[in-house]
Amino acid sequence: MPIVIYPSKSPRQSLAYLCDYSWELPEQVSALEEWLKVNRKKVEPGDYVADIGFMPRADAAGGGATISPESMRTMAQLGIWLFLSEYRGEEHLHDPKEPNHGLGSDAVQNTDPHIP
Repeated sequence: MPIVIYPSKSPRQSLAYLCDYSWELPEQVSALEEWLKVNRKKVEPGDYVADIGFMPRADAAGGGATISPESMRTMAQLGIWLFLSEYRGEEHLHDPKEPNHGLGSDAVQNTDPHIP
């Protein structure tokens, strides 16, 4: 994580991991849009998830990420659901008392009733 793209029925078979060390949503959305441009003809339409794990920016004062209509159209054509998974600040990453500390692959939890 922070961005994992995977078939909805096989979350452990990821198509891509993006922005390994960036938890800022604007940077992640840019990376996702670039990945979609490069890979849209390589991915067969199906049922996928693009899960963006992000943390709120401490210095945010409004604004933020914008997803273009072209990217939304590509995601719809490929059958990609967009999950926005918000995590607490960096101190949470290192707290062993917290469930899923470290936010490894076991931290990806499906809460969408449409996806088994």
